[in-house]
Amino acid sequence: MRIDVEFNVPKVPMFDPAAAEAVVAEETRSFMNGAVLMFQGAIVPLAPVNVGALRQSIQTNVTGTSANVTGKVFSPLAYAVPVEAGSRPHFPPLDPIRLWVERKLGKSGAEARSVAFLVARKISRVGTKATRFFERGVTAGTPGVTALWNATGGRIARRLGGA
Repeated sequence: MRIDVEFNVPKVPMFDPAAAEAVVAEETRSFMNGAVLMFQGAIVPLAPVNVGALRQSIQTNVTGTSANVTGKVFSPLAYAVPVEAGSRPHFPPLDPIRLWVERKLGKSGAEARSVAFLVARKISRVGTKATRFFERGVTAGTPGVTALWNATGGRIARRLGGA
């Protein structure tokens, strides 16, 4: 007596390591692109506005491979971190403050320099207050990013199963 059992493996990515890795890589990269854009969308409206330079400077970047994808939301401006985290007392450069005084307060010439000096002197005594716009934006964006991740896991499972 002879019993033959034949099992045909379906042609789905789950049984093809290279195809499975490609699916995971594509979906995780897509997720990360969506996540950083969601976070950026939540952070930008919270950024303090003078003439909009800080708000307009907020960028995203996604790097890496399927096993190690990294997404960043950042500002390359030197003053972004002190605005986010606040600063200790220090005497700041006067020119940027003078420009702020001119734009925000409508002062000019000697009056702008004088007001800028007073603002700088105040910063030298007490520092600056943290705005935490990045932190608050990440908190606000987290539910959307979590939902996006859950959807990504479902898409990976369906695609690996051949659906």
